[in-house]
Amino acid sequence: MIKNLYSELDANTGSLELLQISVQIAIRILKGYFENIGSPRLLRILSDVVAVVESCLAKTDLEFSQIFKITSKENHSYTHCVNVGLYSMILASKLKMKPEFVRELGLGAMLADVGKKEIPHEILFKNGQLARIFHKKEVANSFQAFK
Repeated sequence: MIKNLYSELDANTGSLELLQISVQIAIRILKGYFENIGSPRLLRILSDVVAVVESCLAKTDLEFSQIFKITSKENHSYTHCVNVGLYSMILASKLKMKPEFVRELGLGAMLADVGKKEIPHEILFKNGQLARIFHKKEVANSFQAFK
């Protein structure tokens, strides 16, 4: 899957099309993490997808409106993570940040909420604010995901 992305990138496939494919793959990776496996290996694979996204952004001069059309409008944690990562990357790219920083920012943004996986659904989606203890637990869970 990732090798195919790199092949298409090398073949100069339309960057917008490749970006759309990369975003869908990132969503599938994070969906797998949130809903099933919870494997740190999946999160490490995500960094390869982020590198392809950064290369696509570097090759094209996309506007935010074009990125908005690519993002998913589903109401899931994993789609939110990918959307935030993509928006972060386009902003950093527009600000002419170094490619390494664009990748790190995008990956960090996509992984910012992985700690939510361990918090029960009924607590995450309850009305009102979460108690401070759950915010600390989310941070601790995010940290554990990478061990």
